[in-house]
Amino acid sequence: MPLRLRDRSQFGREIDCPDCGTRLRIVADRGEVRAERATEPVGLELPKTRSSRSTLRLIWGVTACLGVGVVWYASRPAKTEPLPREITVEQAEPAGPEPAPQTAIAPQAVVEEPKEELPPVVVAPVVEPPKPAAAQTPPVVAVPPDDPPLMPELAPDQPVVDVAAQLSLKIDEYSQVKPAPVRLLLRQIAELSAVPVDLSEVEAEPWKTKLDQAISVELKATTVGGVLEEVLKQAGLGSRQQDGVIFVVPEGG
Repeated sequence: MPLRLRDRSQFGREIDCPDCGTRLRIVADRGEVRAERATEPVGLELPKTRSSRSTLRLIWGVTACLGVGVVWYASRPAKTEPLPREITVEQAEPAGPEPAPQTAIAPQAVVEEPKEELPPVVVAPVVEPPKPAAAQTPPVVAVPPDDPPLMPELAPDQPVVDVAAQLSLKIDEYSQVKPAPVRLLLRQIAELSAVPVDLSEVEAEPWKTKLDQAISVELKATTVGGVLEEVLKQAGLGSRQQDGVIFVVPEGG
């Protein structure tokens, strides 16, 4: 069947016929272009594989043969080897040397040596140490109930200090130019008069502040009591005498 093509690129290609549906190949032979029936490709036949059922049969057969062989090998009787016999060979005893002829032994005299006598054992008598004499407790002397116990004698009480006499002691000059706390000046007065000064009633506020304030005192031809009055006057405090003690009290107390 002659054909007309625009270019030569279609040579060797296969197409389907639109009328009959046959597979055609375009070829050029001696300047003529025509379409020939295309040959069908020859397919390669693969060898047929063994089916899975036959494979299982083969595996079961091999397994059965191995099992029969194992059972036969395990059940066959064991070969017993004969034990070797013990062969005893009696050896002849070697002939020993002939005994020598016995000679007669002349009797010898036995000399007894004198035994040394040990000195007699003297047992020394056991001397017991003297036992210590038992301690004797002194006899208890009964005190008659009418005998009164001894009482220690106490020292007599010191007489109460005469505060008025001590405060009347004369002082030519008392000078405290540098201001000093009232508490310190009252301590000096207690040393000068030998009379204790009690500040317990004015240790609380607001009188405690008066004890800590600083004052200066200058007096001439005075007494210890005069110095005490001047110090208490400047501090704004008072005093009270009782049982040989000077008590510093609030003013007017």
